[in-house]
Amino acid sequence: KACIGKVDDEGRPLQMWQPVNRCDAKMLTSFKAKESKHIENLVCLENKLPSWSDEVGGYVLNFNGRVSKASVKNFQLVEESDEENVILLFGRVGKEEFSLD
Repeated sequence: KACIGKVDDEGRPLQMWQPVNRCDAKMLTSFKAKESKHIENLVCLENKLPSWSDEVGGYVLNFNGRVSKASVKNFQLVEESDEENVILLFGRVGKEEFSLD
């Protein structure tokens, strides 16, 4: 899982999450304590689970042509509440080349 701060329609953060020192874990604490008043200012993402493909004989994710090579490093992040809306994808496109969208 990963969390990022929400932004408004103009791209400004709703809340600043910049740590004030090395021990500042306000974002992590807010995520772990779901009832925190700050949780509504976070977007929590998780790996999209692959589906089984009889054709391939394994689990697959649909990258809509953005990824061309199979790799254990390929992944997609989705919101917990909407697994069909891919927020971020990362995948292999060459021997040492990757795409991040």
